[in-house]
Amino acid sequence: MFVLYSIKGKRRTTDQYEEASEAMTELGKLASANPKLCATDGGQIISLAYMNLEAFPCNLVDKYASSMHTLDLTDNKFRNVDFLSEFVNLNSLILDHNSIDSDTVFPALPNLELLWLNNNQVSHLFYFINNLQKSCPNLHYLSLMGNTAVLSQLNDGTFYDQLQY
Repeated sequence: MFVLYSIKGKRRTTDQYEEASEAMTELGKLASANPKLCATDGGQIISLAYMNLEAFPCNLVDKYASSMHTLDLTDNKFRNVDFLSEFVNLNSLILDHNSIDSDTVFPALPNLELLWLNNNQVSHLFYFINNLQKSCPNLHYLSLMGNTAVLSQLNDGTFYDQLQY
């Protein structure tokens, strides 16, 4: 089950969701113990999943940031995501299983449309979503499964928590 938010308030069709999901599934297949780079007609895809990284390698920022459209950083230790400001053309980002919390501030990512933040430490949904909306004005798909803010809202949250959700 996906917890998806349409930040812009627009309804998305099942086909649009499935298309985005298929693209991210294909990207997930690239993930392994070694960084993977794939060039496509739409730009480049890089996976640095399962690398136990706390910082993004500077040489990769310099070399690929301007042409990168999809980035998979699953299962690392990222909390500070300031380096993403260099990825001006980024439209899909996976940061599942990292150290992203409610205080993490994303830089301006005007082209980002899909963001996966599953299994991080986001505990205050309202403030996090408001900040994210300012940084990512074109975000259409957001997945936050496995974060305490989402779990508490769905299970044992207060009435006020449920209203916010």
